[in-house]
Amino acid sequence: LEKEGETTAAIAAYQRAVELNPGDLNSRQSVNRLSLTETPAQVPAGADFASNPPSADDDPDKIAEFENYIRGNKYVEVEPLLSAYVKEHPASSWGWYALGYSQFAQKKIGDSIKSLAQCLSLNVKNADANKILGRDLMIIGRFDAAQTEYEQAIRYAPNSSESRYDLGKLLSLQDNWLAARKEFENAISLDPGYIEAIDALGFAQEALGNDADAVQSYQNSYPPM
Repeated sequence: LEKEGETTAAIAAYQRAVELNPGDLNSRQSVNRLSLTETPAQVPAGADFASNPPSADDDPDKIAEFENYIRGNKYVEVEPLLSAYVKEHPASSWGWYALGYSQFAQKKIGDSIKSLAQCLSLNVKNADANKILGRDLMIIGRFDAAQTEYEQAIRYAPNSSESRYDLGKLLSLQDNWLAARKEFENAISLDPGYIEAIDALGFAQEALGNDADAVQSYQNSYPPM
């Protein structure tokens, strides 16, 4: 399926292989690798605005309208509206972030990078923008730059389990398993029910030869039926 370009189906098949055999390292790596280019926004829509509230100059009615689109996953519909909004409100860090977020969700990576960079030029402490920009850069293979963005996201929002998980995933793709394990553990300490992080921790533990710990993590992420 992967060779035929059917990426979504290939991910599903690899994932099924992992469910049947949690120790299948090759399938786990394939899921992680293909998910970089296939998976859209990896967090619930509308959940990433905490560190980037609208300013007094923003139009509250428009902001509410745009948030409704984003929460409804209507990224195609909201993108032109946001593009028009930032032309009228070029100093709106909220608008640039929402635009970059909607573009990321559509896998318009180049456009998303530009929009998020503009957002960060207006609000350097926007941890959410750092996080999504890191995902953009990770997709195009700019791992060093992506790591910088994730670290900035953690600096400005140290309680973000998602940023810890994202950094751990990036480190694991570079075979930096000790550092990756630490970040997955950090993510789980912040959110004990973070299934993806628990599964990824098992992956890191297995890569480090800690098979007993890996089995326990896999069991926690794939509870018996």
